[in-house]
Amino acid sequence: MIFSRVEGLLRDRTHAVSAEAHDPLRFLVDWGVPIVLVSAWDAAEIRRLQHEFAFNQPFICDEGAALHVPRSWLNQPDEAGTCDNDGTAEWEVFRFGPPSVSAAFELVNAMFRARGYDPLLTVGVGCDVADYNLLTVVDVPIVVRDGSSRQPELLRQLPGAYVTASTGPAGWSEAVMGVRH
Repeated sequence: MIFSRVEGLLRDRTHAVSAEAHDPLRFLVDWGVPIVLVSAWDAAEIRRLQHEFAFNQPFICDEGAALHVPRSWLNQPDEAGTCDNDGTAEWEVFRFGPPSVSAAFELVNAMFRARGYDPLLTVGVGCDVADYNLLTVVDVPIVVRDGSSRQPELLRQLPGAYVTASTGPAGWSEAVMGVRH
């Protein structure tokens, strides 16, 4: 299961999915790899991204203040088709105060295990000090190289993390597919 930061890795400044991230994300979705997006953005933005790639997975938004889970994840299999009036899946929202990516991770991780994903290997992809809490709770932390002045601080705190050779969306692609651009 991949936990991935959105900002700067999947989306560019115009909020469009970057060309480097598009094909690997499409490949992972098509093969059913669970991808939990983690973002400082609000839920509507993450739902748009999921809609664009036709996948419906739990996601963490608002800097860890909320975990959104499709209601179908919480229902019996015969009720999994429940939709609201505009055809999009309904969401159950779990709020965390104070915001906690770590707590949201633990809850969604337990949900995946309850759904039969066990054993479960978790991979975290981030690039900034803000991703520290996420990268410390996953089995495989991956830091996408970045020109940020704060990234050396993150790398000192995560000495065993894999660091990509590429930056930004190309680094994300390298992180999830193992291919350098």
